[in-house]
Amino acid sequence: MSKMRTNTDFKNTDIVSKLKLEMEDNKLTQEMKRHAVIVAIHANHSDLEISRFLKIARSFVNKVRRELEASDGNVESVAKRKKHEARSDKVRTSQFVQKVQGIIDEDPSKSIRAISKDLKVSECTIRRIIHEDIRYKSYAMRRG
Repeated sequence: MSKMRTNTDFKNTDIVSKLKLEMEDNKLTQEMKRHAVIVAIHANHSDLEISRFLKIARSFVNKVRRELEASDGNVESVAKRKKHEARSDKVRTSQFVQKVQGIIDEDPSKSIRAISKDLKVSECTIRRIIHEDIRYKSYAMRRG
């Protein structure tokens, strides 16, 4: 019969207690949570114990555990979040922005919808290019 761990066993883990004190600070980062989970996993605590003690989602603990198992216990590869890469097929490149700018310079009265149809790109993309990249503001004279 296996011995069940109690909550007091978990609190006696020195490193985890120190990390818990750091986590109570408002400036808790995802990386700190990840490190605390890794330490607790190495101390052979269950996902439920870890999630309750550190007050984090059990799915996060499970995810870190799976990543550790997939990397054969290599802590360094799991300790930091994966870097996200930009899409390879993105449209809002500097050349495309210049192309839109050229179209607007030729005919400032051309609508966003017409530009999007000509370039076969969504209206939303053209709108973002005009407002965020080129930073044009529409202007209409008021009557009266």
